[in-house]
Amino acid sequence: MSSLADYMQLRLILLFFIFFGTIYHSAEARVTRSKTISSSSKQGVEAPPASENLSAAPTNAKVKQKPAAFTTSEIRKDGIHDPSNAGIAYLQNPAEAMSQFPLDQRGQVNWMMALSQGLIKPRANRTGDAKMEPLDLDIIMTDTKTMPHVRFPHLAHTQWLDCSNCHPEIFFPKTGGNPIRMDDVFRGRYCGACHGRVAFSAYTCQRCHSVIHKDSPQQWWSDK
Repeated sequence: MSSLADYMQLRLILLFFIFFGTIYHSAEARVTRSKTISSSSKQGVEAPPASENLSAAPTNAKVKQKPAAFTTSEIRKDGIHDPSNAGIAYLQNPAEAMSQFPLDQRGQVNWMMALSQGLIKPRANRTGDAKMEPLDLDIIMTDTKTMPHVRFPHLAHTQWLDCSNCHPEIFFPKTGGNPIRMDDVFRGRYCGACHGRVAFSAYTCQRCHSVIHKDSPQQWWSDK
């Protein structure tokens, strides 16, 4: 019995040293990596090789990090662009084109903010000689159970979309004619035809479920 107890005690001691040794080395590796990243990414400048003479570099240089690599072969496979179109080779690097656009809480482009700041100017037609016809009409969807009601703002959509983009194929223009469920949205129907693809994610709940009612939680999000 004594030998068994001694064996178990020795095993616990060994496990103790293995466990804390692993934590120590992991923490040491994170600190080393953090120092490397901090020194290499400061002001968006890549860390020079150790053999390079650092004293030769100007101390007040402000170099912006270059946009991510973008190749023609990548967009030929994205399922959006026509791979046979020769115009692909003339497209601007998206990372460069949208580098100054405001981002939402998920790190995606906030298109409405970009529109309000004048960073983008949608055209009513290809040549730009027609005018947009915005519609300032909100629709409140109340069949949301304990979630806040949904406010659908026509104005935010018609500042760059024509009515025919959504009606009647995606939304039938009749009261009660669209039994929208979140399951449908996540499967790419109704709002999901754009949101989560080219518009903000459907997982940003508060941007749609924004009307508090007596059976819903109080506002949990920030308007900033």
